[in-house]
Amino acid sequence: FFYVKYFNLVGIFYLGSFVYISSATKKQVLFILIFSLLMYSPVYFINEYTLKADFLLLVIVSLTVYFIGFAKKIPLRVDNDISYGLYIFAFPIQQAVFKLTHFNPSISLQLALTFAITVPLAFLSWLFIEKPFINLNRKFNTPNNILM
Repeated sequence: FFYVKYFNLVGIFYLGSFVYISSATKKQVLFILIFSLLMYSPVYFINEYTLKADFLLLVIVSLTVYFIGFAKKIPLRVDNDISYGLYIFAFPIQQAVFKLTHFNPSISLQLALTFAITVPLAFLSWLFIEKPFINLNRKFNTPNNILM
């Protein structure tokens, strides 16, 4: 029954790729996610020993991030870009956390610990590595410094 949890994760990745490929509107995405939650809920309550709430947690987190990210009414002013740091650090940290927790299968625990470690490291990477190099690139690639 341990593998049932990972089968649930397939559904999350499928939903994400479907939303991306279909170029769905916000209303369609909301419908897909609510429909997914409604379809999953009875299965969860009927078979609660093999299916855990981790799937619901990940769908809710995905839904929240999607709507905040694309909401025009929520002004988000971000002066940094930690996306590359997240990309670089997330997988190795996730694997280290998994090993340090003695292969604890709780997706919620893995998500929380990975997030708590990765976001600060990605921010430090942006602040001390990426941003200085971007500024250095701008300094050397001004119109006065371009060699012809």
